[in-house]
Amino acid sequence: MDMQELMQPKNVCARVSVASKKQLLQEIAKHMTAVVGCPEQRIFDILLERERLGSTGMGNGIAIPHGKLSDIKRIHGMLLTVQGGVDFDAPDDKPVDLICALIAPEDAGGDHLRALAMVSRFLRDPEKCAAMRRAEGNEDLWRIICG
Repeated sequence: MDMQELMQPKNVCARVSVASKKQLLQEIAKHMTAVVGCPEQRIFDILLERERLGSTGMGNGIAIPHGKLSDIKRIHGMLLTVQGGVDFDAPDDKPVDLICALIAPEDAGGDHLRALAMVSRFLRDPEKCAAMRRAEGNEDLWRIICG
C-alpha cells in the first residue's frame, strides 16, 4: 500500500483556512463525504469521537485524524495543509499544519493499522513535509505524494 492507493487527487487540499480543530474536522468531513459515500455528519462524528479519546496530533505540526465506518469497503485518505496551523492538542503544543486523515471500514483491523503506520512513515520525512508546506496548490501537493 502507498499514499496514492489511499487517496485521490481530489482529496488533496493545500492551504486550507480554518480557525479551530473542530473546523478542520468539519472540512475533512465535507471533502470526504463524496469519496466514501457517507453523510458528512457521520464522518465528522467518527473523527470527533476518536479525538475525544486523545489527540491524533503527532507533534512537529502533524496530525493523523482517523476513524472507522461500517458501510465503506476500503480505506480512504485525505491530505491537507493548513495556513498558519491550528491548535490540535498535539503533544508538543505546536500548531498543526500538515494533516493526513484516514477513514477505514469497521472491519479493517490490520489494514487500518498498516495504513496508519505507512502515513506516519511518509510524514516523518522532513524534506517531504517541508515541500508539502511550501506547496502552492493542490496539484503541487499531489505531485509530492506521487513523488
